[in-house]
Amino acid sequence: MEKIRLLKSRKIASFLLSFVITMIIDMCIVLVRHSIINISFVLTFFVLPFIGLFLIFCVIFSEKKIITKTVLFVVTSVVTLALIFGFFMVGTFEELTRYKNEKVETPYLKIINDSMPELNELGNPVNIELFKYYSSFAVFHYDTDILICKYNEDEYSLQKEQLDEKYIFLKEYDGNTEVSSNIGDYYFRLLSAVASDFHEEVVLVATNDETKEIAYINYCDGDSDYIELSEGFIKNDCGWKYIR
Repeated sequence: MEKIRLLKSRKIASFLLSFVITMIIDMCIVLVRHSIINISFVLTFFVLPFIGLFLIFCVIFSEKKIITKTVLFVVTSVVTLALIFGFFMVGTFEELTRYKNEKVETPYLKIINDSMPELNELGNPVNIELFKYYSSFAVFHYDTDILICKYNEDEYSLQKEQLDEKYIFLKEYDGNTEVSSNIGDYYFRLLSAVASDFHEEVVLVATNDETKEIAYINYCDGDSDYIELSEGFIKNDCGWKYIR
């Protein structure tokens, strides 16, 4: 009886230890890679590994013969790894990195292009944020850089007025594609500077008269054949739903 209790205790302790180690690994992935915990992430890095661990420990501590245990152990491990890899290939995985105020300059200098403003062109914002959103699905991936500047009322009015002087916004595109969109209090407009590369690179400027914010969004997807400038595109593809 004492031997059975000891064996059971070791089984529980071993499983809990593996559970904790797996949790630590998953949390490191989240923190180091700035991963967003979505359904794909939970299934791939939490659910499947835990189910696999549970089945493996059931095999190890079962009363079956050694050769049977070995076969079941190998089969369970291979199937678990195959499922994890499969979910990793077909799932959508997202990352979001945020920088604020003085920490914006270094990462922003690496992504600035002809369509995004230079930092010295932003006037005097009371707060500035940079978000780098990355999403991948199998071999496909896309990146979005979002710069958001918050101003006081007078400075916001000045900067908003200057937008139409600095940029040329599309009035229409191919007769079907929307070139502006409203999400809450934010009004998004598409720049004409990237019209020739539209669907591969999308640059938007958004204004919010309520919060006195101006946002610059640079979306890149070299594999895209068609993009509809809609609320769904801005929220999901550009990662706006995680930001505002």
